[in-house]
Amino acid sequence: MSPLPSQSPDPDVVQAISDFRFVGRRVRNHTERLIRATNPKERAGLQRQIDDDMASLEIRAQRIGGGMTGGALLLLINDDDNARARRVARPTRESARVHLDRVQEAVAHEAAAKMEVRAANARWADAIRAREDAEAAARAYGVRGAA
Repeated sequence: MSPLPSQSPDPDVVQAISDFRFVGRRVRNHTERLIRATNPKERAGLQRQIDDDMASLEIRAQRIGGGMTGGALLLLINDDDNARARRVARPTRESARVHLDRVQEAVAHEAAAKMEVRAANARWADAIRAREDAEAAARAYGVRGAA
């Protein structure tokens, strides 16, 4: 039972789900451990692994294209795993797995936001260096009023 629509799913997405199933499961397991962890070093290590896994998913998602994101790919992997695990077509109540999926989705969202912040900080640092270089060049040429 696949979470993808029955009308000819994208073969790249199907392959990515298959290739990255172990990464999705590792993110799920580390997320579950992160929820329970109280030791700051253990939490930091788990978070680092989750961030690394989310970066891998993001790279694969970008390769797929079409607006696919690492978080969306993780959701598809989870949906596929959940569909394989169900014994009924549609559960009638929320399970612990549903709640863990929600936490995992939030962790994925946080990891994506963290990557965006890092990228924005890098662009900001580049812009500052470019401005400083331009000001230094202007001063070297004796431009009056250069900052």
